[in-house]
Amino acid sequence: MITITNGIEKMTIRKEMTKKVKRGVRVSPNKYYCNIELLLEGRFNKFQRIIKKLPPDSGDELKSYHNLNARIKNEILLSNDDYIEVKRLYDNMILDDEIRKNELILTAATLFAYECYKNYYLEELYQVPSKAIFDEIVMCLDEYREIKNYKNEIYNKARKILKDRYGIKDLIVN
Repeated sequence: MITITNGIEKMTIRKEMTKKVKRGVRVSPNKYYCNIELLLEGRFNKFQRIIKKLPPDSGDELKSYHNLNARIKNEILLSNDDYIEVKRLYDNMILDDEIRKNELILTAATLFAYECYKNYYLEELYQVPSKAIFDEIVMCLDEYREIKNYKNEIYNKARKILKDRYGIKDLIVN
């Protein structure tokens, strides 16, 4: 468990957000889309500094935060200003995961609701199961593997959209 502190406050880095690399430990969300990552540079979990950088493809370093006590294992002591900035970056990485999930659900549900509306009410093609419509919508989106994990949330949101936006109270999405 790696902690970052300013001597007063302390935060712990989630293990699932870390990955050992040649120069130390990389901290980034599990998703590939993140634009910024933190590199905890050092050996044997005695870190010299934290580097704010672009993902590995470019590797450009944007800013460096030096560890004020590099002798302690699995802990990084930063100045108060550096700690506040690193904490904000880390919190934003976590928050971005939740925002992304909600937006993916909303996008897929909106498309799914519209396609169900069009299919069942405008074209009256009742023989097409909603599962087929869902699968077609999901396969058209770039993040289809991730979206399939949110199937129940998408169905529930689509029902709400059909009711609120299209005035359909029948249960057409099963």
